[in-house]
Amino acid sequence: MFNTVVIRSDQSVADRKEKIGNALQRPFTLVFGTRTIEKFSDSKFQNNMKVKQIHLLFRILLAPFAIIFSPILLPMTFVGKHLIKHSSSYRKAMALWNTFLRIQFNKVDIPLVSGKDFKEKKITEKQVLEKSYLKPQALAEHDLKAFPKNKLDMNFGFRRFFGKVFVINAPSKEGVKRWKLFNKNMKKIDLKEGQDYQRYPGVDANTIPRAYVDRFDKTSKTAVARRAGAMACFLAQLNVLKHANQKLERAKQSLRKGFEAIKDATSISEQQLNKIKEAQRKIRKYSVMFVLEDNAAWGRLINDGKDVSIKGEGYRWRKMLAGLPSDWDYINLWPTTIPGTKEYKEVNPYLLKCDGATATKGIIFNHTAYPKIINKLESILNNPSKETEHVDQIYRKMQKKKELTVYTPHKSFIFRELVDSLVGCKYNKRLQLDCV
Repeated sequence: MFNTVVIRSDQSVADRKEKIGNALQRPFTLVFGTRTIEKFSDSKFQNNMKVKQIHLLFRILLAPFAIIFSPILLPMTFVGKHLIKHSSSYRKAMALWNTFLRIQFNKVDIPLVSGKDFKEKKITEKQVLEKSYLKPQALAEHDLKAFPKNKLDMNFGFRRFFGKVFVINAPSKEGVKRWKLFNKNMKKIDLKEGQDYQRYPGVDANTIPRAYVDRFDKTSKTAVARRAGAMACFLAQLNVLKHANQKLERAKQSLRKGFEAIKDATSISEQQLNKIKEAQRKIRKYSVMFVLEDNAAWGRLINDGKDVSIKGEGYRWRKMLAGLPSDWDYINLWPTTIPGTKEYKEVNPYLLKCDGATATKGIIFNHTAYPKIINKLESILNNPSKETEHVDQIYRKMQKKKELTVYTPHKSFIFRELVDSLVGCKYNKRLQLDCV
């Protein structure tokens, strides 16, 4: 009947706020701050018999009173809860709690090396590099444990889960229109341009050499304009991957130089340590990249596509990321498949493994995918005898050949917004593609 929350003096202010905030969300919660219980660590508290006995004693003592006075207490509780929720003090407390949560959702954690790591743990360059890579799985798992489920829809943690979020935006009048609409949609989930994502310039189809266009899918009767648009998409994907890969390789080179500088040193200076830390931050920034197209929007379409909902999506989003296997190259958030084929295998209730998914509306790239895709696309582009094709079809063939390990959610988190297609597709309505 009663929940117990222990606030210990040795906890950080953030941890105490988090526990108090969680307690506010649940009725009949006993909050303790006594020294008897404070001395126990979290793990000991969970399994300590003395604490369990205290909890049981409160249940036994209060149960008769709850039974006798329930006809009076329940209506009073209902009315009291209603009055509290509409009080200015409660609103202020909730506003402070929500502000605290937003800060935590956007908090960027990276285990930076210290002088102690070098002196006592004899940490190596390989170990530092591994620590520097972003791991969305661990961050999502933390959020699921730390925050109330009903608060996870507040923010989808782009800054937290991904080092870079790029939105490929077409360089045209249509692109300007798309960008305004994209920003409007993102504000609904508390994400802001410049802070949580940034524009990445697409390729103008009118500037693509005719030689590339003529090589594109020679057997197709598709109009030249559409082929040029598809080549623009091909080149935009290649450009953004090359950009991230170059930044990552430079950061790794900086880390390598940092280690070379202290290789034979008897002690490490603060300046030398800071150079390694800065390299770590840059590695983190480009180790996982989320790439969206400018006609993507976030949420679940409801009421025949007229409205959008994000209810429960924050929890599902984190469950998907938390269950992601370590061998992933990328996650396709809006996958399409060839009709009549079995393109997926279930990994868990939130995630599927792909064997030929297409589309590039929203892709989360792991750093392992960068060189694989860049080499493939450049080998096609630089060989005049090779036919070029839609970039997502190339991704599909790489999956089939086991050159890429790709995953996707059961149900998409994004949908195609109500704008005209730039590659000549017939549909121009809101569209959400789900695998299950």
